[in-house]
Amino acid sequence: MDMCVESGSTKVLGASFRSCMYMHVGHDPYQLIKDAMKVLRVHLGTFKLLEEKSLPGIVDKFGWCTWDAFYLKVHPQGIWEGVKGLVEGGCPPGLVLIDDGWQSIAHDEDPISDQEGMNRTAAGEQMPCRLIKFEENYKFRDYVSPRVGSNKGMGAFVKDLKGVFGSVEYVYVWHALCGYWGGVRPGVLNMPACTVVEPKLSEGLEMTMDDLAVDKIVNNGVGFVPPEIVDRMYEGLHSHLESAGIDGVKVDVIHILEMVAEEYGGRVELAKAYYKALTESVRKHFKGNGVIASMEHCNDFMYLGTEAISLGRVGDDFWCIDPSGDPNGTFWLQGCHMVHCAYNSLWMGNFIHPDWDMFQSTHPCAEFHAASRAISGGPIYISDSVGKHDFRLLKSLVLPDGSILRCQYYALPTRDCLFEDPLHDSKTMLKIWNLNKDSL
Repeated sequence: MDMCVESGSTKVLGASFRSCMYMHVGHDPYQLIKDAMKVLRVHLGTFKLLEEKSLPGIVDKFGWCTWDAFYLKVHPQGIWEGVKGLVEGGCPPGLVLIDDGWQSIAHDEDPISDQEGMNRTAAGEQMPCRLIKFEENYKFRDYVSPRVGSNKGMGAFVKDLKGVFGSVEYVYVWHALCGYWGGVRPGVLNMPACTVVEPKLSEGLEMTMDDLAVDKIVNNGVGFVPPEIVDRMYEGLHSHLESAGIDGVKVDVIHILEMVAEEYGGRVELAKAYYKALTESVRKHFKGNGVIASMEHCNDFMYLGTEAISLGRVGDDFWCIDPSGDPNGTFWLQGCHMVHCAYNSLWMGNFIHPDWDMFQSTHPCAEFHAASRAISGGPIYISDSVGKHDFRLLKSLVLPDGSILRCQYYALPTRDCLFEDPLHDSKTMLKIWNLNKDSL
């Protein structure tokens, strides 16, 4: 057997390795994986199993995410109208997730002004940008409460949103593990010290499919906060969000660490430092579990970053259309999404509760997505454009109070298709199973 062992740094070398692989044998594949993970949990002592952790309250609430509705043009009035439309349609959200577009960002060549990132509105164009403030950008900073005129900013908006729409219990916001896609901008007042680091892909990563985010980040580098002071970045960001009434964060671009470890002791030591700081901040500001992990499909996160985080994405993004332009991608990408989520959950579900991502209720494959989310056992949230909803479909998932009927477990492939390839073999149907909490 050949095995490739990567440290992530040419300065971290070794000739012998005590713990590279663990093998476990059993007759029941589902129980086998659980038993094997319990052994690894004791042996490594660096993570906690899902069964040892509590889930954030958002898993039992219907949610709305702003991404596909606005992309980077998200703004308070649009969010307000979006929530209002869902409430009036009989599907009130319990979670509002403000995705990318709320932060203060700039390209390196942009002057720092009070109109941060205002020209960066095309998807992908924002990825070379870097964070220049912990506070929200002008769109949210300039919000003035119509209820209490002296209240302004993100905090006033969140307070009004929860106050007027009683179903909204949780407001989450998006941010990247390194602050933003391009990290933090060096030399900015009141921001932690950082340097631009050029990410390097390992031979294994270079063999995977092309990815817009990775390409943009590699080309422009990451404004990287050193691990010994990264706690300052999370404290600055999360303390402000907590003061504004934000209940949790979707932490994205988590996989970046393995690409920037050259000068920081290798990927393992770097990951330990970053995840320790993130975990401590989440415990302090977001009740320990107020996180949705995203773009976290790497061993480093699973084995080192899941001491407290209990919810994470298990597939690629929901794509409304094929970003590469294939007109049939509107359809085949949805099946690809389901297959990835189902099979990845078999392993990832031992660390984090699987999140199958949002979808749009008016998409041509919306019923396909809705059925899978109902069985998934994870959160159910949509990214519908404002006023564009299929309430007939949504009401089959959402109760009038904004809660959902969630399965007891998380969905997995049935045993007869565990070792088949429903995505490519043209003969196997993907079948997933779960259990209800109550039976009639």
